[in-house]
Amino acid sequence: YKLFGVGKRISRVTEIDGRYQVENYDAISGVWIPERGYLPECTVRSIDTPGMGQTSGIVGCAATSTGYLGVTWVAIQEGTSSFTYVHAAVMNPSTGAIVSAPIQVGSGVLLSAINVEPHIIGIGPYLIVLRHTNGATIKAWQLDTTDATTIAAGWTAMTDLATDLGSPRSISVCELPSGGATALAGLAYTNNTGGTDQVSLLTFDESGVLDSTTVPTSSTTATYVAVAGRASGTLW
Repeated sequence: YKLFGVGKRISRVTEIDGRYQVENYDAISGVWIPERGYLPECTVRSIDTPGMGQTSGIVGCAATSTGYLGVTWVAIQEGTSSFTYVHAAVMNPSTGAIVSAPIQVGSGVLLSAINVEPHIIGIGPYLIVLRHTNGATIKAWQLDTTDATTIAAGWTAMTDLATDLGSPRSISVCELPSGGATALAGLAYTNNTGGTDQVSLLTFDESGVLDSTTVPTSSTTATYVAVAGRASGTLW
């Protein structure tokens, strides 16, 4: 059993019984009102994710509105420990089936291992993988998971999200939900302008950048950045 308060100033006492049934306490009549609905407990389980047979580690994962799970990771190139490739795959988290086999994102582009910072995010049925180059560019690729045909079409390169990434190369990505689904995403990163505003902030979706601005840092270079979003459309 779990007991907690609901409503403004915790005006209503509620419990979840052993059957996950929600019951409310009626203070006037002094009785519990049963069968007010059910609230399943959250569960956690581990699932196997795909790999490329190289030394690697999962860096990020994201869910789509179509029920798929996208994962991205870095894999050390055979014969070296200095460079890595970025890979991505898509799977059905319910069955464990791989629906889009592991693939190298940005074919032929090696990154210094110390600087690799790939991200993956879900926007509606789209999965978007972001990663920076060894220079100042933040690149992105998208995969439409609407159906088997769009998944089979593979990852498509998007227009570069930014070309002014500074050093240290700090990137942070978040979802901006709307009406229960993620409609767009936010991206924060350190820029190389060298001016008073050395953090950039932008919103994007599967079509590319929507809006952008900078954040005042008093001419100070940010070592790390982090961004979070809420359903109202606010970025923090």
